[in-house]
Amino acid sequence: MIKVKYEIYPWKGYYDKIKAAVAAGKGPDVAELGLPNNFAIEGVLLPLDDFIKKEGDAFVKDFYEGPWKAGINPIDGKQYNIPWFTAVRIPFWNKDLMDKYGIKEVPKTWDEFLKVCELIKEKSGGQEYCFAFGGQWSSYQLPWVWQAGGDLVSPDQRKATIDTPEWKKAIGLLKSFIDKGYAPKACPTWKGLQVEGLFKSGKVLMVYDGPWFIGDLQENTKINFIVSEPLEGPAGKYVFAGADSLVIFKNTKHPEEAWLFIKYMVSPEVQEKWCKVSRFFPSRYSVKNPFGDDPYMKIFAESAKYGKMYPPVASFAGVWGKVKPELEAYYLGKKSLDEALKKAQEEAQKAVDKWWTEKAKK
Repeated sequence: MIKVKYEIYPWKGYYDKIKAAVAAGKGPDVAELGLPNNFAIEGVLLPLDDFIKKEGDAFVKDFYEGPWKAGINPIDGKQYNIPWFTAVRIPFWNKDLMDKYGIKEVPKTWDEFLKVCELIKEKSGGQEYCFAFGGQWSSYQLPWVWQAGGDLVSPDQRKATIDTPEWKKAIGLLKSFIDKGYAPKACPTWKGLQVEGLFKSGKVLMVYDGPWFIGDLQENTKINFIVSEPLEGPAGKYVFAGADSLVIFKNTKHPEEAWLFIKYMVSPEVQEKWCKVSRFFPSRYSVKNPFGDDPYMKIFAESAKYGKMYPPVASFAGVWGKVKPELEAYYLGKKSLDEALKKAQEEAQKAVDKWWTEKAKK
């Protein structure tokens, strides 16, 4: 029998506390970390590849691809994080507007959604919107890029991949929502609060959001709403995901026991119980439906498998910070799409090169 002593810390200052403990040689055996994180790059985590190899391919393939890849150290290619749970953003639909305009089913693809957008524009006379997004947040825009087949960096994470046909298709589509009156002109300057506020006003058909929005709508509005899986683009379905992982610190005196603990915590049986208590979503395909008949959480859990995350280097190098101002300039008509993506590509590549150069010196 393995006895586990656990400590709970508030999220604020959590990473600093962990780093200080590790530096003093008093770090934990196992800890929860967000994904992606740079603890492996700093050399304080134990690579888990030998443990994983013993579990076999079925163990690896049962985890959602997005969180699993986010746990790989881009420098040595080893796995240091085991995804524990996930969180995703999916479409919220105003059922009252659907009924008002005779929309019988939720659109499933980009093309179907565009037809609905044109319908609402024509029938509402521009008084209501089909869609809204926050131009200041990557979580509202990257899913469209992924659905078009693009990403922030190349698979080896050494090249920025912003100035591509896929980005042009996705970002051009978002701009067209604004230009055609399907979305508010202010979207480029918005964050989550403004997007949620518009939905709560009853003036927009669909927005992407997380499970926290369910309670807000139920407590503070009378809107009838439903949720759905993400729209499908040319390259498939993707949603913006966050995830937390479990790791083992290199200075542990109990690596085998630590692995057994992680294996237990991420097991389908325990994940199902944890999801019910925490209201987060699983990280494994074999955890089918931890929320029973809950009409909202059930679909969130089913959509978690479409979750995609920042590639680690894109996160560490701050690539989005280089891209965002260029996209905003395009949305606001200050630059053409080609100009914006070309500049974003240049600045993002500088950030990626700088990150790799600095890591090579260590």
